[in-house]
Amino acid sequence: MDQCRTAVRIGMPWDLFWHGPVYAFEMHLAVFNEKVKDRQMAQDIQAWNIGQYARQAMQSVFHLFNPFAAKARPPRYPEKPFIVQREEEEKIRAEDRIKRSYEALLKRFPKEKRGEGE
Repeated sequence: MDQCRTAVRIGMPWDLFWHGPVYAFEMHLAVFNEKVKDRQMAQDIQAWNIGQYARQAMQSVFHLFNPFAAKARPPRYPEKPFIVQREEEEKIRAEDRIKRSYEALLKRFPKEKRGEGE
């Protein structure tokens, strides 16, 4: 009876549960458990990101309430989401790598073949 409840919970069709192969239940259960794990991971990452934004917000106003805080410029709250900033930085790094590899490739060719003069 416990497997029947589990089959309903994981969304397994009744016809497949009663008349399908024995391993079908185990396969559906494995897929369901993987989806649950992915959902929990996404929620954990989202909670972590919320904490990062809260930390940034508190740090950006901390100097207003603490007279003993250093007179250094306080960190600013991010203008863009962390993921967008990370993607932009990765794009810039990739463009720099391509540019450096192109320049290294140009250095290997003689000037005559590059068309830079004689």
